[in-house]
Amino acid sequence: MGFGTPTGKFEIYSTMMKEWGYDPLPAHVEPPESPVSTPERWKDYPLILNTGAKQPMFWHSQGRQLKTLRSLNIEPVAEMHSATATKLGIKKDDYIWIETVRGKLRMKVLLNEVTHEKVVTIPHGWWLPEAPGPEHGVFEVCSNVLVDDAIENCDVVLGSSPLKAMLCRVSKAPAPERTVTERWKEAQLASVAAE
Repeated sequence: MGFGTPTGKFEIYSTMMKEWGYDPLPAHVEPPESPVSTPERWKDYPLILNTGAKQPMFWHSQGRQLKTLRSLNIEPVAEMHSATATKLGIKKDDYIWIETVRGKLRMKVLLNEVTHEKVVTIPHGWWLPEAPGPEHGVFEVCSNVLVDDAIENCDVVLGSSPLKAMLCRVSKAPAPERTVTERWKEAQLASVAAE
């Protein structure tokens, strides 16, 4: 039985990585955008953005079109420490702008005491089936708007983008004219009326 490695064992020293020409031992690599690697940018974007917060009712971008699942989580929310929010004049249930050098999104904020004070976490995979196609609201709610997809910044082994560590800034935003929740509920009523 064992593990799916050439040795059949759990490998800290990866024989496959060595075979592929990479360092067989794990090592920290500073993200391409961080307080350490881009200190000048850190001055204007003093928070670290973590995208990809998992939501158990969805699988990546799937499930948002299913009424039962969507009713459990109608709109995406950004999470941040309450002390950070207080310093920025942000209160419970406010809307905030989350901005990177690549773009910005507006989301409702959820304050907590567990997220690191220098981190903002947002979910991934969001789109709005009730919004007009073909985009279905991705440029309004999808974390990929903020992500660095430059090939030179992708992981050399896996090819993945740096989804868990980008610099961002946050500011209080006006609530949208019609929130995602309001629009979703209107779409549900229209769907029932059409039946």
